[in-house]
Amino acid sequence: MPKNFVFFNVIMQNPAAHLFRVQCTLASPEISGQIFSLPSWIPGSYLIREFAKNIVAIHAYSKSKSITLRKIDKDSWLCEPCKDEITIEYDIYAWDLSIRAAFLDNQGGFFNGTSLFLRPHGWENHPYQIQIEMPKQPPLNSCRLHTAMTPLQIDKNGFGRYQSQDYDELVDHPVLIGDLEEITFDVENTIHRLIVTGKHRGDLNRLSKDLKQLCSTQIHFFDKPAPFAHYTFLLRLEDDGYGGLEHRASSALICKPNSLPQQHEKEVTENYRTLLGLFSHEYFHAWNIKKLKPRTLTPYDFNKENYTSLLWFFEGFTAYYDDLFLLRSQLITPESYLQLLGKTVTSLLQTPGRFRQSVADSSFDAWTKFYRPDENSPNAGVSYYIKGSLVALCLDFTIRQGTNHQKSLDDVMRLLWKQYNQDDMNGLDESDIIKAAEEVAGETLSSFFATLVHGTDDLPWKNLFASFGIACELREQETSQSKKNDVYLGAKITHEGGNALSLSCLFENGPAQKAGLCTGDTLVAFDDLRVSSTNFDSLLSRYQPEDILKIHVFRRGKLLCTDLMLEKKPQDVCVLTIMKDASEKITRLRQKWFSGN
Repeated sequence: MPKNFVFFNVIMQNPAAHLFRVQCTLASPEISGQIFSLPSWIPGSYLIREFAKNIVAIHAYSKSKSITLRKIDKDSWLCEPCKDEITIEYDIYAWDLSIRAAFLDNQGGFFNGTSLFLRPHGWENHPYQIQIEMPKQPPLNSCRLHTAMTPLQIDKNGFGRYQSQDYDELVDHPVLIGDLEEITFDVENTIHRLIVTGKHRGDLNRLSKDLKQLCSTQIHFFDKPAPFAHYTFLLRLEDDGYGGLEHRASSALICKPNSLPQQHEKEVTENYRTLLGLFSHEYFHAWNIKKLKPRTLTPYDFNKENYTSLLWFFEGFTAYYDDLFLLRSQLITPESYLQLLGKTVTSLLQTPGRFRQSVADSSFDAWTKFYRPDENSPNAGVSYYIKGSLVALCLDFTIRQGTNHQKSLDDVMRLLWKQYNQDDMNGLDESDIIKAAEEVAGETLSSFFATLVHGTDDLPWKNLFASFGIACELREQETSQSKKNDVYLGAKITHEGGNALSLSCLFENGPAQKAGLCTGDTLVAFDDLRVSSTNFDSLLSRYQPEDILKIHVFRRGKLLCTDLMLEKKPQDVCVLTIMKDASEKITRLRQKWFSGN
């Protein structure tokens, strides 16, 4: 074996037991003892996941003789000193059906390199080759394989040998195995592939056509060419689950089959609109975080938290553009886009924690808070996706107004791309973002970033909307019953099973919290009348704000009773509509924002 690259062999050893067998061969290991580590997290998902916990067996050998392999921490192993070629062989339990890890059964599989490939310390910048063996067990032996990794020698089903220039690239190309449907389409002279697995009755031709339109709009936004030689969407259809994860030349996505556009269906359903937004978000990441990166994540340290206070930009600004590109690609109407934007504002308004945590702190705390929500999360913090996207909106509107609508946030994104995309090691910090925004705006924006990014005051979105001819109305949340319910408990209600209801979250200083109720309490009765999912709204509709409601609940097996003073429902649902009486000038400015022209 050549000494200048690392070789991996991947075998679907026991699909029924969900076991991959991986062999890592190193021709010239560190003479004093070679260290191997498995990543603890995957870029794009900021949580320590400790993938090494899934290694169920591991050993090492050289020249067919076993050598000592000692575990030195939770995800690292030290090989005994050895001058000759060594091979580490290990079995990985793969039964995580998300897009962040790996799974395998007798129908197919999926894996990210961070879940399968040990990192030989000192070899991160060397080339890698990976051999993925065709499974022998039926029906797996008739499956196909797809990945965006560069092929060296593969068969017609995609099995065989691939290569990458370094370890970072090796683990940035997910692999999908199964009964795959493939549609190939060209976007601005760049080949794109849509790979789908799972039973469905969807219209993949329509999806690929819409994706072509969407991708073209984004490529033109940053100015051609695209930052990849080719691109692959790996879509898994599952009865449960939704999400996506960006990679340098692909994205891994998961959704329910009914999210696809159905045959002979012409309208854009809510489910399909959501799916298109997911595609748009992950594709935009090919520019914003795969090439433009936080400086503190350059390069990645795969074995510990990589802190950054900039996820409000890399995720939040991406979240601002994902739905906006659906509009600019003419895949949805302006009314549909405003509905989506209104939902984003509503989500922020229904998060009391926005007054406690800044969006910069939310970014930094992603490792301990965002991916580990609990019953108090709405009171304790704010989403860098949601508030970050609205910070982007406010910055966009501010620049447009301050430059007499000659410049916009679009120009800031393009300027950052022009300045920082050439060198993968040249990451961004906040001062770079502010500098680019000020250069485009032609004025200082330090107060804007101090207040909106590092502060906890509400954003000035309402007045900004009006200046673009968009009416913003705040309403009470509607009930499921036809009879209006004007009172507020200050709690999220969850179905326990059957008709039972429980309190899943109590909002800070709300009526339920003031009355001494707790998360997890099971509702039993309102004023001695049994309450259930079928009569909850109708019972509450009998009351007025400031009425006293006697509530019985079960808490850890005990029946408790308390009095609760009802409050008026807050107006925290944002409805955005186009002003029909807006002037021609305002209408033209709104259209410039909508179209990106």
